[in-house]
Amino acid sequence: MSGADAADQAGAAPDARFFLKLKPRSVAEILAIAVQALADIGISDITIDLHFPAVMPSLLANLPPESHPAIRDAVRLKDTARLRQLNAAPIAELIEIAGAASNSMPALAAIAHRGVSEAMAELSALITELDTLGVPAKLSIDMLDLSGYGYYTGIGYALYWNKAGLEVGRGGCYRSETGEDAVGFTLYINDLLEQLPEEPSAPMAEIPYGTAWEEILKKQRNGFVTVLV
Repeated sequence: MSGADAADQAGAAPDARFFLKLKPRSVAEILAIAVQALADIGISDITIDLHFPAVMPSLLANLPPESHPAIRDAVRLKDTARLRQLNAAPIAELIEIAGAASNSMPALAAIAHRGVSEAMAELSALITELDTLGVPAKLSIDMLDLSGYGYYTGIGYALYWNKAGLEVGRGGCYRSETGEDAVGFTLYINDLLEQLPEEPSAPMAEIPYGTAWEEILKKQRNGFVTVLV
């Protein structure tokens, strides 16, 4: 499910996609899988940055169509001054309140906009499910992160490795080519491998031709790479 542009930029490798009903519990379980996959290769201290780019059309609905491209560009650049020049102050406000979920959620609740309220309800339900599952990650919210995969139909997310200050994955909810609801993620394995320490090479043991198979297995179980000579 990876977007070609984002994949090229980030050295993307394996991705995972799941076709299922997009309930908060389902999305939380997919995020749990992503965080566990990172933990399995030694990557912990993850922040899940939650987005809802699908709210943009409702935010643009009452603004002149000719201003929409400039507004989208300003959102990508996080240029709140430019947004206010374009009479898009509510959009600027959404950018300004991005941050830790514990701070952003109360601020989002104070915004009187139907699209934002609906998005916030979905985000709130997802955060509850992540907490219930005990997913070991910090949570932040950047409602209008438009980078990466622009075809999302609901919640999107980016995964950050705090220790390295690195985005290590991205995913979200979307509709597949066959019209099915789906959710998934891409992990940027190439970038991750550059940050991880190299594992020491295993010692090598020369095994004379004709050695009993049990002896060869014993060497391998003790961590040796065996070479027949």
